[in-house]
This record gives sequence, C-alpha cells and structure tokens, in this order.
Amino acid sequence: RNTIRDNYGVKLPYIHIVHNTNLPSDSFVIKIRNMPIFSYNIKLNCNFVIPYSENTEIEFGEKTFLQLLNVYGYWIYEKDINKVDEYGCLIYSVDDLIVLFLEEVVLSNIDKIINRQTIKEFKDIVEKYNKAIIEEINEKQITNDIIQKVVQNLLLEKISVKDFEYILE
Repeated sequence: RNTIRDNYGVKLPYIHIVHNTNLPSDSFVIKIRNMPIFSYNIKLNCNFVIPYSENTEIEFGEKTFLQLLNVYGYWIYEKDINKVDEYGCLIYSVDDLIVLFLEEVVLSNIDKIINRQTIKEFKDIVEKYNKAIIEEINEKQITNDIIQKVVQNLLLEKISVKDFEYILE
C-alpha cells in the first residue's frame, strides 16, 4: 500500500490477507472487490531467482515464465541459494514475490479500485488549498465521472497522480 501511495499518489483500501483452507498450501488468489483477479502456485521452501542476463541458464533450478511480470526465472531451493551468487541474479523470497505480484495486479487493475469516493476525497484536499480550481470545475460542469476516467487512465499508464491539483488544472 505504501509503495503505491508513494509512487502513484493513490491511497489503497486496506488489503486483507486471509487463510483459505480450500486452497492448496502452495496457492494464493488475489481478489479485488471480491472478484478473483490472479492466482498462482508457488514453490514452497524456494526462492525465485531472475538472472541479470537472459542468456544465463541455471542447471539446478526449475525454469519458469512468470507471465504477470513477463520474465523468466528459476525456482531455487533454499539449500541451493548460495550457489546462484556466481550467476548474478535478483533473488526474491516467496513473500517478496507475492508482494511484487500484488503490486502489479493492483496497478493493472487500478481502474477497479479508483471510484467516485476517491475522486471526492482528492477534490476535498485540493479545495482546502485552491478553491478556485474546484469552483471552475463546478462551473464548467466537469463531473467526478470524467475526472475519475482521467485519473484511471493516467494510473493505467503508470503515471503518478500525486499532484492532483496540477491534473485538475
């Protein structure tokens, strides 16, 4: 939540992590507004390793393509993780990888998260410092729906909306 807020200017609703006994122990599902958006089976007792070079082959790992991140990498058992130092790699724990998945899923579905209430809260903050912008928007009858679409499209393009006042101008 903090990374997305700091990078994109959007405060996300609370994220709930719930244990689901109906899922296998190596699986998780990310839902937005109670709709399943992404699911994945992780390798328990492993780290995910992404070599710096696409040409690097790691013999003792299980090569996998992560479609969500559009990258090839390797599942490496924790007992073998010291062996990857010589290859030059990014190493992700399962927890780190889930956070990376969560961030990517949220960013690619930001249009489902930004709603009229979010836009109202943004406008209320701007109004405290610059009433003229809000008055002009109201005079021109620019609705929250229109502003919401603009904000959603900016975020889908991974453009920060931290300076909401500037966007309204």
